Amino acid sequence: MKKIVLLLAIFIAAASLLIGSALWGENAWGVSPNALVFQVGEAHLFLPLMVSNNSVSLFASAREPAFCGLLPQTTELVTGADNRSVGNLSMRNDGKYLYIEFTAGEGQCLAATQAHVATSLDGIPMVNGSPDLSHFEFQAQHSVCLGSHAFVIPLQGLWQKADNLVVVAHAEVIEQQSGTRQSAYGNCTPFPNDPLARYCTYEFTESKALDEIDISVGFEDLPLNDRTMDFDYNDWIADVDSELTYCNARTTGFRLWQIAFTITPQARGAAFDHGFHLRFEPNTFPSDGVAILTVYDQEGNPIAPALEQPFLAGEVNDFAVIDPTSSAFPGAVVNTIETRPRFPSARTATLTLQFDEPFFFDITPFDPALPGNVHGANLLFDPYLFVRPLRGDTFEIHKGSERMLVVPGTAYLWPEERIPVWSAYPDVIPGDLTTDPLTPPTFPESWWLNHNQCVYDGLPCVPSGASLNAQTAIVTPVASPTP
Repeated sequence: MKKIVLLLAIFIAAASLLIGSALWGENAWGVSPNALVFQVGEAHLFLPLMVSNNSVSLFASAREPAFCGLLPQTTELVTGADNRSVGNLSMRNDGKYLYIEFTAGEGQCLAATQAHVATSLDGIPMVNGSPDLSHFEFQAQHSVCLGSHAFVIPLQGLWQKADNLVVVAHAEVIEQQSGTRQSAYGNCTPFPNDPLARYCTYEFTESKALDEIDISVGFEDLPLNDRTMDFDYNDWIADVDSELTYCNARTTGFRLWQIAFTITPQARGAAFDHGFHLRFEPNTFPSDGVAILTVYDQEGNPIAPALEQPFLAGEVNDFAVIDPTSSAFPGAVVNTIETRPRFPSARTATLTLQFDEPFFFDITPFDPALPGNVHGANLLFDPYLFVRPLRGDTFEIHKGSERMLVVPGTAYLWPEERIPVWSAYPDVIPGDLTTDPLTPPTFPESWWLNHNQCVYDGLPCVPSGASLNAQTAIVTPVASPTP
């Protein structure tokens, strides 16, 4: 009875995980082509398939960190005598199970499959220097020749702690036209005393978050020919915190598989409303994938179910992450005037991109601290603002525009309302508010590291004993009267 209960438990736990290890075609137990067959130890289990074709995607929805292990390590099945390819061998894991899948080549089928797994070569059954197939732990004889077969092996004990496993995968393959039966191994490393037999090293792949691209982005939402423009760059302020997660294996190195963005609005010093977007140009990444957007309320609760949609690498991918901006800060001119209360954002958002095929990725060219990125020209993404004026047509402010200001990190203190950025950050070369159109300021390297109290920090910009030039908004001390 205990054995039956155990098998039922394994069946339930494995059912949702094993779509990718399907066996198509008939098998030794007379199961129809629309059934999934897998083996756990000595037990063979069957699941009816809910699909009508011969491929099921493991990556159709949001993925867990186990995704890295689900990336298959593949090689050919080759005959020992003439090293001829007769199929393929695929190995992967989901953190709980190791999947070893045999697939026969064109015109071939599988009469038998065997596999043995160990943490070293010493754990492989041997006889006279050759693998002892009769003592392999996982065995399947197929009375009906198969197109594919998968062993599903629980990962436990030392196997879960090892960096890699030694896997010997063997198949007896029949050439359907001639009936010739041949022995085939996964095309990996020959055994020292039997070069016709081979063993594979299965390397565990782990998920690691390594890189971050964090920015604060601010906007001027008026055109340069508007005389009321003040270059305080606080009409919309948002932090964009991005974390890049890689699949890491010793032999293949780091491959990017996920980017998670967290968007936190900070201020809306404007009367206009807007939509805040993240946009990715075609071919920013080499792989398609899935995008998951979730918007949260002030308490961190999703305001609606996550929006999940395909991410198509060859097309523009545009996401309205906070829209309208007034949903984050209702009213007008919020969190830019020191004498008013500071309000937390009523909206935050996360956008997660998960790629179908992890890839090598160099983050260096997208560093927001690099020269030329002060207006976001070389950012990985375009954090643009869709502006809805009180009158007139809508317009957009994209990366590269002098009305966008990008600051590395998420600790930026923005200028107070109506204070030009050069009055809060003295290293900035002032613009000219008298020209038509207005002349934007110039930002030297590391300009954001030096500021005075004209930033939104809880201290009023104009202290006692100082005056503010109405034209340039530059604070200058007032001389003490001569006694």
